[in-house]
Amino acid sequence: MELQCRPRVSDASQEYNEDLSKRRVDNVAKYATDNSVSSRRMSLDYKGENNPVSTNATDQGKADNRRVDIWEHK
Repeated sequence: MELQCRPRVSDASQEYNEDLSKRRVDNVAKYATDNSVSSRRMSLDYKGENNPVSTNATDQGKADNRRVDIWEHK
């Protein structure tokens, strides 16, 4: 399982957005481990402002970028 967060979620500083990205991924990882997912199955990746999926010029685009992506590699 790989957890990635790639948000560019606000008009705040890059430093703030990087920290927000890390906190989001860490919170999802904690939820997973609290619910019996082994941390050895996780690879955490913090994208911060890099690679947004949508424009940040609109509220909808910002909402689209507020996410944590989860993949299971088989």
